[in-house]
Amino acid sequence: MEILTIFLLLLILLLFGGKVALLSGKVNRLEDAVRRLQVERTSDEKTVDEQHVQAPPRPATSVPQQRIRTPSRTREEWEALLGGKVMNLVGAIAIILGTGFFLNMRSTTTG
Repeated sequence: MEILTIFLLLLILLLFGGKVALLSGKVNRLEDAVRRLQVERTSDEKTVDEQHVQAPPRPATSVPQQRIRTPSRTREEWEALLGGKVMNLVGAIAIILGTGFFLNMRSTTTG
């Protein structure tokens, strides 16, 4: 039983370790892109003379903006969420538990 626990922990560690490495790489690329954009922005601000820039004129009549209520999720989005993600997670947990019980039963019957 200890070997199964160690195996499952190593499997989980490998899965999450890979995800962490991928996400870390994405964060680094995004940070570099933000730095480049900040440098471009500061160089653009230096070239524009702020004293001669005028704000656009406001409209004579201001119409209050109404909030547009969008549905939280459409039917297709809910279906994709439940069918694609939730059921996938349930199936993965069922396979892991089934494998654990199988190996546990196998080890108790051979002894």
